[in-house]
Amino acid sequence: MLLVIDFKLLPWRHFFVRLRASKINQGRVMFFIIWQGWGVLSILIPLLCMVPFAGLFNGLGLGVGLLVGAAANAYIGHKLNNQPGKTYIDKNTGGEVIFRKKHTLFYVPMQYVSVLWAVVGVFALFSAH
Repeated sequence: MLLVIDFKLLPWRHFFVRLRASKINQGRVMFFIIWQGWGVLSILIPLLCMVPFAGLFNGLGLGVGLLVGAAANAYIGHKLNNQPGKTYIDKNTGGEVIFRKKHTLFYVPMQYVSVLWAVVGVFALFSAH
């Protein structure tokens, strides 16, 4: 089994596309993860929150961990995406332009990705033995 991980930074406008290509058993599997800012935390936070709950009985650890991770991700995403931006004056029009940093995963703000994690967590709780 050969596992090759190749990280490439591909600028596309102001988004960063990170490409992870894995080669497993003569077949090629490619994963594209598109994020902006700290949007990649929308994957890492729920996964890290599942670790302390892995020992719960009857398979409840996955569901509880995902629900806790979804709540933590929603809080952090809300804090990151609602920071005040910088205001500039456009020389041509004289209008104000506000620049803010965006933190997205697949073009979805972090706090809204948490809804997906919460739904998966609820299904995991109901499917636990």
